[in-house]
Amino acid sequence: MDIVVEDAKRLQYVIRALELIGYVHRGNMGIEGREAFRVPNDSIKHNLYACTKDCTALKNHLFLRDHLRANEQSRNEYGNIKRRLASAAMSIDECVEGKTAFIVNVLSKSDLTVQELDNIKSLMKKV
Repeated sequence: MDIVVEDAKRLQYVIRALELIGYVHRGNMGIEGREAFRVPNDSIKHNLYACTKDCTALKNHLFLRDHLRANEQSRNEYGNIKRRLASAAMSIDECVEGKTAFIVNVLSKSDLTVQELDNIKSLMKKV
């Protein structure tokens, strides 16, 4: 899930509000314009990010979402990948690595620049 703010100045307020309700701020984890959070222990597991409206990570998430909504074959393929990874009880790093090729292939059809795509690939290897 992404919380989208107008500009980076507002991120500090979102960080503080989320910390007040139990989220743990993990920093930007190498991705400018995006802040990551660990869920409270009693919550259903999910990924939560606060990001600026123009950051590459948000463009990535929205393009992937829109592509999967519009393309049943890709949606089924991605679902199969995620089910396979979940059933293998892999670490988060292995799960990210297992999805990387599919995600980068989808994102290569977006308006992301070659540099942005290379940056996404390198960041996915660091998770």
